[in-house]
Amino acid sequence: MTQDEFKVLCAAIAAAYPRSNPFVSKETTTIWWKFLNDIDYKVASLALDEWIATQPYAPAISDIRKQKAKVETGEFLNESEAWDMVYKAICRSSCYADEDFNSFPPEIQRAVGSPNALRQMGLDENFNNAVESSNFKRAYRNACEQAKQSAQIPDRVKLMVGAVKQLEG
Repeated sequence: MTQDEFKVLCAAIAAAYPRSNPFVSKETTTIWWKFLNDIDYKVASLALDEWIATQPYAPAISDIRKQKAKVETGEFLNESEAWDMVYKAICRSSCYADEDFNSFPPEIQRAVGSPNALRQMGLDENFNNAVESSNFKRAYRNACEQAKQSAQIPDRVKLMVGAVKQLEG
């Protein structure tokens, strides 16, 4: 977003929450700009609209980033819906494991692991639906949580963390 667009967001926060306007100093505004400037203005505006409509207190930077993540990631399939997709793929896995795996949303792919995992479950004589369903749902819940957390982190921070990991590795 541009600085002018950022000023519009600041004005909206100040107008919606006049008793707790966070933009009382240049330093505060600078910090907010630093942590929000990577967000597309339309996404930030929508995130702020949702916040103002549902929350009685002014947002913190992290609240805006959480709302941004929610706007961008949308709602995930619930665990049962996701397992139904995986179970159908397991039943077809002898012929369509790659195709089905590639059609899954990223969080389901992370929870399953690979097309080979689908094949292995499909071939397992001792396949226990209750056990596999429970294991998948736990992994899927974690994958969704990781996706939400990742969507909150600014891209520049992700790049810096990646660069540090490359230097360490």
